[in-house]
Amino acid sequence: MKKLFVCMIAVSAFAFSASAQDQRDTKGKKDFDRSGQQHGMMKDLNLTDAQKAQMKTNREEMKSKMDALKANTALTDDQRKQQRELLMQDQRAKMESILTAEQKAKLANKSQEFGKGRKEGKGGKEGHAARMEEMKANLGLNDDQAAKLKTLNEQSHSQMKTIRENNSLSESAKKEQMKSLKQSTKTQRQSILTAEQIKKMDEMKRNHKKGHGKRERKNA
Repeated sequence: MKKLFVCMIAVSAFAFSASAQDQRDTKGKKDFDRSGQQHGMMKDLNLTDAQKAQMKTNREEMKSKMDALKANTALTDDQRKQQRELLMQDQRAKMESILTAEQKAKLANKSQEFGKGRKEGKGGKEGHAARMEEMKANLGLNDDQAAKLKTLNEQSHSQMKTIRENNSLSESAKKEQMKSLKQSTKTQRQSILTAEQIKKMDEMKRNHKKGHGKRERKNA
């Protein structure tokens, strides 16, 4: 029973990652780490060409339905949220029908390993510290800049959590507050960095997006 539950969670995460790029403007925060980790999980499933074609069709259908949902101004935020969840459930069911029992089991194991890695540090303080050290080295930050950026990131994450957990706000209000917070954080970050460091950071982001796009096309 536990194995089946884990597999359902894994397929859910897998389905979400497949359409995440098309839906990211509907969320204030990504609910799942959808970087190269998810693309690696997809690659490890050894999908056949037929399965890849089915997955691609599934993603395209999902994108079309999500676009139509976002364009429907007659819906309230709650109605849009409910319909989005129904679309996700439908996509998960379709993906389950595409994967074999062996692939589902492999995906469940990968998901467990990924979750364990996040608990043991990647998603916690050790992971944040490692990313900060990497940024410090890549951008040539001094100790004062690194300390200020760390404080800024902690404050930003705390404020995002407060917005997400504020049930008195509508989804659209949360989205607007998230957008405002991100812009404010960006402005403060730029005030800490030099012009050369800002240029390097922008270049790193472009390279990351470019690499992310190449992985998506390769695994499509």
